Amino acid sequence: SLVKPQDLSKVRFGMYAADTIIDPADGSILLHKGELFSSFYLNSDGTYLLDQIPLGSYDLKELEAPAGILLEKKSFPIVISQTDETTEIYDVQLQVTNQLTYLEIVKEDMNGQVLTGAKLSLRRASDHQEIAAWVSGRDPFVITGLDPQETYILYELEAPEGYVRLKEFDVSQPGTPGRHRLAVKNTQVTISKEDL
Repeated sequence: SLVKPQDLSKVRFGMYAADTIIDPADGSILLHKGELFSSFYLNSDGTYLLDQIPLGSYDLKELEAPAGILLEKKSFPIVISQTDETTEIYDVQLQVTNQLTYLEIVKEDMNGQVLTGAKLSLRRASDHQEIAAWVSGRDPFVITGLDPQETYILYELEAPEGYVRLKEFDVSQPGTPGRHRLAVKNTQVTISKEDL
């Protein structure tokens, strides 16, 4: 994977009032429905402690995610409600798991038959840095964590025996969940014999 999961400090959340938040002491409105209570980046270990939250219902929304991690589209409900007259601190924990972008690349002939032995290289278009290099096999090559905002270039350095080498072409990672498959197709070298 191209994503370094040990540093999640680029993940940003927003916590919004799901309903109007009322101060129980005097009945005044603290937050209107949909109003942002807090926006924050996680610590590098993926945690964040948010305190001094008024009682009420909230929606936690992921606002930013690092390149190669799909932004979670759904919001997460959080309810902080008074359970008795003596508890002063309420502990609410939430775990959010994101998906990485996922792309499998397979070499095929024009009939959809898998081709082995092609030497391939995937490079970032912006700086031509090589992201991955491999030789095609029976199983697709899988790469996770590609940035959907980037364009990549797929180079065929060597074609499978008996096939025409492909010209390089742009590859974009869809920014949607699920497995995405790229079939790279080669045409066969044809030689015809003619009598003179």
